[in-house]
Amino acid sequence: MNEPENRVFIGDYPTVLKRVQDYPNKYINSVEINQIESYDEKDGVWFKNQKAYINPELTIIIGNKGKGKSAITDVIGLCGNSHRQKDFSFLNDKKFKKKGLAKNFNSLLKWYDGNDIPKNLNDLIDENSIEKVKYIPQNFFEELCNNIDDDKAFRKEINDVVFRHIDVTERLNKNSFDEFIKEKETTIYNEIKLLKERINPYK
Repeated sequence: MNEPENRVFIGDYPTVLKRVQDYPNKYINSVEINQIESYDEKDGVWFKNQKAYINPELTIIIGNKGKGKSAITDVIGLCGNSHRQKDFSFLNDKKFKKKGLAKNFNSLLKWYDGNDIPKNLNDLIDENSIEKVKYIPQNFFEELCNNIDDDKAFRKEINDVVFRHIDVTERLNKNSFDEFIKEKETTIYNEIKLLKERINPYK
């Protein structure tokens, strides 16, 4: 009854499933976490045979504090090779990685294209590899918002997001949004200069 055009689909095949079918490398099927075989559970029964299927239109995870929201998102970020590992709020040296606890658990991120990515929860991110998942941890987000007056970090994050959405063929072989903008500006200023010379060649 409420907003049916946005909430209800009537047809042969839902559009979201068509997107998953067309771009299976962009959608996560499930995330699994389990103990390694040698773990004796002396530090607690953590993550035993846990598996969560990810809805392709998932937008939010809710729950009380301490119920595992950061844990599951950090694990997805780890398996997806997020370059924000230093900002993880659960998989860090002060929490779950403290005293080597994390090494007792393995995770597996499954994609619809069949590409399964296994990681030990104590693994480090390879920042030279491509990010499969763009993850903004809560700690990093809070830091950006708390320091918005000094907006260099915030602006850089926004620019990085924008740059990643520019098609690779249109990036002019540049490595950052700032370089891309500078090249664009240079081209435009040169065109303006040529037009001025054509309008007033004697100036």
